[in-house]
Amino acid sequence: MKRSGVRLAKILRAALTVAPILLLQPAALSQSLTASANPPSGGAGLNDSYLTGSGFPAGAITGAAVHFGTSCAAPAVASGPVIQVTTQGVLRRFEFLIPASLSPGSYQVWLSGTAGATTFNTLNTPSCSAIGVTASVTGTASLGAAIAGAGVTLVDANGNTATGVTASDGTFTLSSAGLTPPYLVKVVTASTSGPFPAGTTLYSVSADGNVSTHINVHVLSDLILRSFYSAQGIDPDTAFANPAGANAAPTPVAVQALASLVIPAVQLWLNNAAVNATPGPPASGSINLISSPFTAYPAGVTPTAGLDAVLHLITSETIDPGDVTNVTIANSPITETITPAYSGGDVTLNTTTTNTVTGVSSSESFMGLVITSANQSVVSGIDAELAVLASIVTTNGSALTGAELLPVYGPDYLNDGLNATQAAAAFAPEVAGATVNSLQVQSIQNLNSATDVADVIAAYTITEGSQSQSGTTEWIFKNEGGTWLMYGDQQIASLELQAGGRHYEGTSSFTGNIVEAGVEAPVGTLSGATVSSSLSIWSSGITQNLPEGPIQVSSPVNLNQFRADSNPILPFPKTVIPTSTSFTFTVAPVSGPAVQYTVPSNADTTETISITSPTATGLAHANLGSPLQVQWTLPQTFAVTSIEIDGQTFNGPENSPSTLQCTTTVNPATNATSASITLPSTCGGSPVVNAWVNLNIGGLNGLTSGAWFFF
Repeated sequence: MKRSGVRLAKILRAALTVAPILLLQPAALSQSLTASANPPSGGAGLNDSYLTGSGFPAGAITGAAVHFGTSCAAPAVASGPVIQVTTQGVLRRFEFLIPASLSPGSYQVWLSGTAGATTFNTLNTPSCSAIGVTASVTGTASLGAAIAGAGVTLVDANGNTATGVTASDGTFTLSSAGLTPPYLVKVVTASTSGPFPAGTTLYSVSADGNVSTHINVHVLSDLILRSFYSAQGIDPDTAFANPAGANAAPTPVAVQALASLVIPAVQLWLNNAAVNATPGPPASGSINLISSPFTAYPAGVTPTAGLDAVLHLITSETIDPGDVTNVTIANSPITETITPAYSGGDVTLNTTTTNTVTGVSSSESFMGLVITSANQSVVSGIDAELAVLASIVTTNGSALTGAELLPVYGPDYLNDGLNATQAAAAFAPEVAGATVNSLQVQSIQNLNSATDVADVIAAYTITEGSQSQSGTTEWIFKNEGGTWLMYGDQQIASLELQAGGRHYEGTSSFTGNIVEAGVEAPVGTLSGATVSSSLSIWSSGITQNLPEGPIQVSSPVNLNQFRADSNPILPFPKTVIPTSTSFTFTVAPVSGPAVQYTVPSNADTTETISITSPTATGLAHANLGSPLQVQWTLPQTFAVTSIEIDGQTFNGPENSPSTLQCTTTVNPATNATSASITLPSTCGGSPVVNAWVNLNIGGLNGLTSGAWFFF
């Protein structure tokens, strides 16, 4: 009995050892797929195909997915769900939609899922099927709600077309196999969408040069496309019917230039919806209004964030006959009206944003030149010189000096009173040590074909250490002997013109809407300056002398300042300076005749902000030499693009030309409501006898709302 018991125990142990092997056998079965999917090719996001294979575990298949790779090995470049599985004898057949995210090309496809209780993955064999992906165009159409059942027409650069219908969520997919970008897209609504009637036509255009791409269609894309043609005096309907020659669709560079006007025009609403929009290719969390996929919500659902949250607030777009004459965006109590104007290739978007409860308002204008084949060479030429500049900055690293930068400056360079040597010396410390990842023309502000002078906005991305930064800067170039070199504004002084709400606190009290005018130039170059306009807003009427103030300590040269504020513009707060109001500065050099410059006012606001801390006056409360905490309120009628706190300290009377003024600057985040700043106890080696804090909240085009606290 004892020996029998031992034998039984051995048998049981052996059985337990074998059992796991038997349990693992179904999962280890070899799945085998046919060499090719059927059909062997199809459009991304457009066509279904099938994978057929054998050797799958027994049981119903659930959670099956297809995976696409450049080879039969991980990682996958795209994945998608299996729509249905059918059984044919020992074979299983898996239906799937080719993912819309796939670029045209050849791929290997494999399967994963669960059969009964057993998981499988054909990569374990490995076994894959080949499939070819052809070109397609996807997109989403929204009028503040997903546009369902609308006809979609795409036309390519050669006039070839593809048609389709939007799905219930506003999405569409069209085959672009054999088509040539850039594409124009038209959506015609089949039913009423909010305030927009059935039959509403919206246009869009591809934002890149890819055969397969994504093109959203909404009021903002419509504004971009119509503005391109309206600025040239071309009816968009005519261009869409025959997009050749002068009617050709805008290039990606031209689309980017127009988007750089539309985005700032709606920046307030983009900020409120936490949308970081970019005119160019999206990166680092940003989106492109046209090429970035988004979710269009159905009627009755109001999103609070994302692009569709902005589109939901667009209440009207007026077309007359092909031009956009008005776009209205509203979210009580704030309403914005965009009024475009077109002339000689220029696009101007005038905006007015009003708080209907308080009556305060802000106005801004955004102007640029449409980029066509006639001026594309200007963009290409300036881009070539920007590439030289980027190379100089990156190659020299932290050792960069102004001397290395001089080759990109023209010999006749003059900007705000600085010559090429001075400007390069000032610019070098700002970019020394940076790696320029990209630097190219984003838009043309102004082009004088007779003098070959172009005012451009350049977009850049730079890296310093572990930090990357993107932004734009404005430069003026001139074609000098076939090379576009930096030319500057050719002014002997810098001019400042700001109109907006102002709030003085502390030892000085004032609330109103004023215009600030100022002139700065290297010390010893000017003897005086005045400003005038058609508005009788100055203490002396339409012309105001700009008194000389303290010397501004600056590098590479110190600056003389001449500045004055207008009288309060009444009745406040319901009056703003009309956009495009001209102001003429007369600047008198130490030797030679006076020079006049005309500056338009392109932004104004009657909305004031407040510094809520500090509250105590007296120099002791400025906390000289130690951090001072500053708190403030934010505006509602314009998008905040910058917040700057300037601590101004003086070693004598602040209005005396012999006094030195020292500035300490802090730039908090654009949504911040507090920050600390340390004001120095000395200026120019002498004790500080007067100090104040200047808070400037900036919008676009020079719009500001400021608050001052005087100690």
